[in-house]
Amino acid sequence: MPRVNPTSASPPSLGLSGPLALVVMGVSGSGKTTIGRLLAARLCWSFFDGDDYHSEANVARMATGHPLTDADRQPWLGQLRDLIQERLALGESSVVACSALKRSYRATLKAGDDRVRFLHLEGDFDLILGRMRSRAGHFMKAGMLRSQFETLEPPAQAIVIAVDAPLRPLSRLLCGSSWSDYHLNEKSFRGAENINDRDSEHFLITPFAT
Repeated sequence: MPRVNPTSASPPSLGLSGPLALVVMGVSGSGKTTIGRLLAARLCWSFFDGDDYHSEANVARMATGHPLTDADRQPWLGQLRDLIQERLALGESSVVACSALKRSYRATLKAGDDRVRFLHLEGDFDLILGRMRSRAGHFMKAGMLRSQFETLEPPAQAIVIAVDAPLRPLSRLLCGSSWSDYHLNEKSFRGAENINDRDSEHFLITPFAT
């Protein structure tokens, strides 16, 4: 089974010959912006938060506790798809935070381009609800979280990470992984708060299921 060493001082090698777009996806409160910014900084890639591209009408709708419809989302997803393709055309890699809950949403973002990959931040309802109740200044209401879980269609091909994984070992492991070949085993992160740098090489990655 392949192993990675997050303590390596060498630059991250993702096994890529060109630019890549990594979409960090998951329900509201899963940490898309936090993890996305962390990865973009570690990889020296551009970061874009999908929430910044919502129309005023969409933001107002969500602020009143009404979930967006597919029709509401399509112009937004199309804008993010175009953004991703623009960066790829410039030869630039990027990290994009976007809920991307449905297969059809991810198909829009991917646009048939294998350079667009997904990282799914996965967690249970109670854990994420607790996070959302402690948040301030975000337009998403905690009461809408249940509808997001009901809408979520987990991706068959994505890196999957538990939302309660610690950030430092997580970033090191991710930056040593091959996005095209491996799926992170979330069990590797359980109890990882007690793992020091010397022992972090025991994190494992396993081939993802198709």
